[in-house]
Amino acid sequence: MGGSAFNSPKYGSLPTPRIPDHIHQRLVSQFQSTLSLFFSKVGSSPGAPEKSEHGDIDILVEGPLESPPSTTLQSALGAAACISSSPTTNFAIWDDQLAAYVQLDVHVCRRGGIEWECFHRSHGDLWNILGVMGKPFGISVNDTGVRISAESIERRNRKASMLFLTESPREAIEFFGCDWNQYQRGFQTVEEFFAFCAQCRFLNHEKAEWKLIGRLKEKRPLCRRWVMEYLPSLSAGEAQSKTTASHPKITRETILREALTKFNKWDEYHCLLGGWEKEDFDHEMWGRIAERLPIRNGDLGHVLRPLKRRLQREDETSGEKGLKALKVEWRHSRESKWADIALGEWEELLKAGLAETEIRKKEGIEKSRKTRRDTGNISS
Repeated sequence: MGGSAFNSPKYGSLPTPRIPDHIHQRLVSQFQSTLSLFFSKVGSSPGAPEKSEHGDIDILVEGPLESPPSTTLQSALGAAACISSSPTTNFAIWDDQLAAYVQLDVHVCRRGGIEWECFHRSHGDLWNILGVMGKPFGISVNDTGVRISAESIERRNRKASMLFLTESPREAIEFFGCDWNQYQRGFQTVEEFFAFCAQCRFLNHEKAEWKLIGRLKEKRPLCRRWVMEYLPSLSAGEAQSKTTASHPKITRETILREALTKFNKWDEYHCLLGGWEKEDFDHEMWGRIAERLPIRNGDLGHVLRPLKRRLQREDETSGEKGLKALKVEWRHSRESKWADIALGEWEELLKAGLAETEIRKKEGIEKSRKTRRDTGNISS
């Protein structure tokens, strides 16, 4: 099958068959020329090695020009149909040589992101394969760059645990332990491509993480060949020589420390840890303060909620990110200060909270009455 975006009655079920490689190359060049009239940067990614045909044409763009041609992009491309969406728009374009429509997907990249996004899509399944190897070490790669996670935070909130490392293609390749010069030369055969992937210092073909790629095996032929053919062809000794023989023994902790040093991320890492430490400490602190107050249950909320908001505003004003949270002196001072405030102001805060609750209750009753009156008037 080719592209499937226009395979529906809404678009007249326009046939978009697979595109032979030599036609695909011509069309990429042709469409890039047209798109360069509308965008400041235009690019595409090298396809998988030995790929003889393609389902569609993918071109990435960035930065719409302030003064594009007066004609629309659809008209300039000669597209019979267009499906507009963000960030990717599909075009159906007739090609005389193929005697059929082809599907062009134009993907608008974030500002400054086209180099990385072209790289991330390069050679088909490069990052499907390398990315799986990085997962046990807390490394993730997506269309915005390479990240590493703090394991202590990951168990609670994976997304919040991630630290951005780089969006430099060279830095990413070398961080994974592969040869940048070889990557630049490209790959003529699948065997060359697999040998390049096997340079990855995170490779362990016996580990269970390869099950993570299982869902791709049926849809991605290159992933299937990597898992079903290439990895089993490596003996344990060969796999060892490709990884631990050329790299010292690595653990998740050693890779984290190496990444923080290499990419100068220690300050951000300490901020991240400190922020969570501060959050944990504050939760425990308010619990201890609550025990010292002569009130319980719902009344506590009237007192502690405004105090927590006041503390949050104070932290934001001072720029406190949690870097001090590991220091015993800081914790003691913070708790002592807010315990004194809570014990000194709890009566005023409680009165204000109860009064606000009463006002809201009355407002709710009046709103309910009005709703019933309006409903009654409509019914009558």
